[in-house]
This record gives sequence, C-alpha cells and structure tokens, in this order.
Amino acid sequence: MLSRARTALVALAATLAAVLSVTIGLPSTAHAATSGTPKVGQCHQLTSGQLAAVADPTKPVRCGARHNLVTIAVKTSPTSLAGLSDAEHTELGVRLCNPAFNKALGRTATKRAMTAYGLFFFAPTPQQIAAGARWIRCDVGLEAGRRLVPLPKKLARPVVPQRLTDGVRRCLTGAGLTTTCSRAHAFRSISAFLAPTSTAYPTDDQFLRLASRRCPSSWRYATWPGPISWSAGDRAVVCYDKTRK
Repeated sequence: MLSRARTALVALAATLAAVLSVTIGLPSTAHAATSGTPKVGQCHQLTSGQLAAVADPTKPVRCGARHNLVTIAVKTSPTSLAGLSDAEHTELGVRLCNPAFNKALGRTATKRAMTAYGLFFFAPTPQQIAAGARWIRCDVGLEAGRRLVPLPKKLARPVVPQRLTDGVRRCLTGAGLTTTCSRAHAFRSISAFLAPTSTAYPTDDQFLRLASRRCPSSWRYATWPGPISWSAGDRAVVCYDKTRK
C-alpha cells in the first residue's frame, strides 16, 4: 500500500526538483525489487492484525529489543507473485517455508507438533511485487492464542528443547486456539503420532478414528494438519487431555 507518508515524500521530491532545477530519477526496477528484501536472523514485533496480513511492510527491530518473530529463511518463488489470491499466497508460503521451519525447530515431527511454535510467512508489498520481487519471508513465533509470546534475544538451534517445558509445550484455549501450557488453557497435549501416508486427505471422521486408536485412553481432544499443511508433508496428529488446572 502507498502510505500517506510516502505520498508526501514524492510531492516533496517534485517540489525540490522544481526549486533546485535538478533531475530526480526513479529507482531502477532491479533496485526496487531488492529494496527491503528481508534477511535471515532479523527480528520483528507484530500485532495480531499484522500477523494476519499477506505482507509486512514494517521494519525489523533489534533482536535485543522486544520481538515475537525471527526470520529463519528467505525463499524465492519460482514464479511471479503478481495476482495471487490470499489462499494461493498461503499455499506457496507453506510449501516454500515448511522445510526450513522443520529444520530450524529440529527434533522429531511429533515433538515439534507438541510445541506452540508456529510458522509465519510474508510476501513482498504490492509495489515490490510490481517491481519483480519474488521472495517469501519465513518466520517462527511462539503462539499464545491470538498473540505471540516474546522471544529470547537469541533463538536456540534447534529451537525445540529436548525436554518440553510448559513455556513451549502446546496447549489449547477453550476456543481451540494454540497457546503455551504456561498460560491459561483448557486442553494439554499429552502425545502425538504420524497419520499413515496416503494420497487422499483424510476426512474428520477418519482422523478421529485414528485418534481413538492411537491416542492415550485419557484423550479428550485431537488436532491434525489442514489440507495445505498435509500437502506439504505434515502428518502429525496431536492428542490432548482436559487440563487439570
């Protein structure tokens, strides 16, 4: 989006050109496409509304300051991003970023699934896309309902610890939102398993039957990957017990 601040700068540049009789050229397409390209290791502090957006035009923050996202990879789309719908952006982001996310988190697929760490990704702004930008920024954040938990100054590698503390273990709110178990929650993850690989995405009933067979007897709730995550190779089903808090 063309902000009012940028519009003012354009007008100011035109005024200076007239007064000083200098020639002000527009940046080249190549420069415009690379301007603002994210880098691995950058930190960000976003609101819940900004997290839901396709693009993040805000500047990175110092990792020593408060932040809730860390960029773990910057991938290049094989095709132009121009004209993609939100759903197409989501599918592309999951496909490109999921391998980097799994590598950064480390451990096993089932242990990763039992944490509240989430994958977040952002496309260039419409202006950057028009200039030819094709990057996708891949971030990791720790979910707490509709918000994210502040991250440490330096994110450990692997991100997922050997022993899952309540500060990272995945729990669910009463509304079914992912949160850490150190915060108020209604369900607590107790185990996870991988659904059998198949070409067809299982129905909800099929997932529930799997959970009935594979979850501990105390399970009261289960979550599974959506169709897009399934197509990217995610097969983890997580089992939950009613919280004792």
